[in-house]
Amino acid sequence: MNHTKYFALLMLLFVSCSNLPDGILNQKQMENVIYDTHLAESLMEEYSLNIRSKDDKRRLLANVYKTNNTTKAQFDSSLVYYSAHLTELMKIYDRVDKRVAEQSKIVAREVYLYEKSLLTPEGDSVDIWKATPDFILDPRLLTENRLYEVKCDTNFKDGDSLVLNMNINKMQPDSLSKIYLLFALKSTNDSISMIDTFLVNDGNVKLNMSFDKIPVAGGVVTNFTYIIENDSIVNPVYINDVSLMRYHRDIKVNSDSLITEISTNE
Repeated sequence: MNHTKYFALLMLLFVSCSNLPDGILNQKQMENVIYDTHLAESLMEEYSLNIRSKDDKRRLLANVYKTNNTTKAQFDSSLVYYSAHLTELMKIYDRVDKRVAEQSKIVAREVYLYEKSLLTPEGDSVDIWKATPDFILDPRLLTENRLYEVKCDTNFKDGDSLVLNMNINKMQPDSLSKIYLLFALKSTNDSISMIDTFLVNDGNVKLNMSFDKIPVAGGVVTNFTYIIENDSIVNPVYINDVSLMRYHRDIKVNSDSLITEISTNE
């Protein structure tokens, strides 16, 4: 067979495979529309409280047709055509099912990684502070208060000890303003089960907390507050190298230079 005849045969096969009536979407186009429709319907179900009206749903589906450069009428006509050609329609749905299954695996993986990122690190001696380790308290910038919370999760154990460590640097030590630090444990109903507030000064500051029972769904709360005295000079205060070390019961904590020790029997 010479090249001309071979090329003519290929063209004949191509024409016969793509011989669809006018206005009918090909298999790949149908696959894309059906797949995107599935995603749109999943969104409607997931966010049913936000997508309530028929107009909202209609606009969402209209966007599917627009994205795929088709119309609802053309898709409906194509669906009627492929319903009369069940073998081809089943092939289309088989490919859609594979894409949906693959997308589900990706979503499940992303959810797993996101949920894992919310957990504190595992280990007997780890830093569980997730916020920035360095920040400024400056009333002129409306940042005279900083509240942080670390949730208690499955990596906490009964009898854990926590050590909050930081450096405090006042730019002008003659200022009469004061820095107070709250270091507390929050229980399940969002009430603070234990409160202790400390006046902290320049230099290294360490606070120790230990508890016999983990407050399920609770957390460890820290709150830095810059109190301005009357007629005092307002100066920014730099706090850096913040860490919150968690030690399990069998790990000894050096209590030297600790300002205080807090314990609870919750």
